[in-house]
Amino acid sequence: MTLLITSSPLQSTVLSNQMSTTASPPSLDDHNPGTACARPNLSKPTLRETPMSDHNPTASSLSRPIPLNQPISSLSISTTLCPPPYPGSGTLCDPYIVDFLPSSPLNPYNWSKRYRWAITALIGVTALCPPFASVSYSSTVGEVVKAYGISRELAIAGISLFILGFGVGPLFWAPISELYGRQFAFAASYPIFTIFNLGTALSHNTVALLVTRFFAGVFGSSPLTNAGAQVGDMWAV
Repeated sequence: MTLLITSSPLQSTVLSNQMSTTASPPSLDDHNPGTACARPNLSKPTLRETPMSDHNPTASSLSRPIPLNQPISSLSISTTLCPPPYPGSGTLCDPYIVDFLPSSPLNPYNWSKRYRWAITALIGVTALCPPFASVSYSSTVGEVVKAYGISRELAIAGISLFILGFGVGPLFWAPISELYGRQFAFAASYPIFTIFNLGTALSHNTVALLVTRFFAGVFGSSPLTNAGAQVGDMWAV
């Protein structure tokens, strides 16, 4: 087969190519030029073929031990090897992943088993209290009807509003725990949960009773929402 390629009226090049049965099949780019991808220039040395010191003058500093609590961004390490496609900083070889160093004491997986079991037991106790507070009110419905002079249906609404708070609270506590940490979500919600339960006990009218029951459910849902995530942060489950 002879292929004639003419670049100008005065110049032409004749290329001869013999077809064989072992010829490679045409690629997708040959059928659809619109989807052709840029081919890498293999004539240039890749990053693996070029010494690290040619790209990163501070590469020799990587051989020194890095403090566990020191962020990578403070080590003055160039990101020439793995330039991120967006402004910001991350790990040296993958700017999309931010992770603990293998031996970091801040990593919950590196905590001792005794400490992790203690935290797990504490999580279980804190997750038990809000459901207990939701149903313990049922034993006082008769007294609430007498004390406030309301119907039994309205008194039972204190349980319904508490359960409704269980449904509303996770919409806030789940993202808060991801943005600011599990400890912050627990420390910010549990004391307020206790205060609203105290307000329920000290309320002098029906409105205060029902409002405090609802918000007690909202703030009491935080331990239930984050308990599984807290256990997953410490144990490989």
